[in-house]
Amino acid sequence: MNQKKLESFLRQLLQHLGYQADEFKLEFNEDEQLLWVIITVETDNPGVIIGRGGEVILAMEKVLRSIFSEDESGVRVRVDINRYRAQRREKIIQFIDRLACEVSETNPEVMVKKPLSSYERFIAHQYITQHLPHLTSLSVGEDRERRLVIKLK
Repeated sequence: MNQKKLESFLRQLLQHLGYQADEFKLEFNEDEQLLWVIITVETDNPGVIIGRGGEVILAMEKVLRSIFSEDESGVRVRVDINRYRAQRREKIIQFIDRLACEVSETNPEVMVKKPLSSYERFIAHQYITQHLPHLTSLSVGEDRERRLVIKLK
């Protein structure tokens, strides 16, 4: 992936959104087939740039995917703004650990009532597979009604 073009595009995008060049910082971390774009924005209202439930972050990723999809490298782009995704990941893992205790101790199967984004479900599935070998997880339902189910193997 052409990181210089990506950086230039993001700088222009953030400036069009009203942020001055000295109000944000861009970092890039690449591992395997994933390029993390970490944006730190100085703002009193980070919700505007993050969006409800990270919706602006997801939209930004879609835009980046469509613009840079011709790239042959196969590298996927993920965006994190003001550590929202990192903090959300930690909360999801804590939530899954609590549910894992419930499944292990009292209930052989639990369906998460609140819908999670596909990225949040991915985090949950990955964490369960890697750290909770006595459990399995699956997603049921469609679109915004898709739910995570955790159960004993």
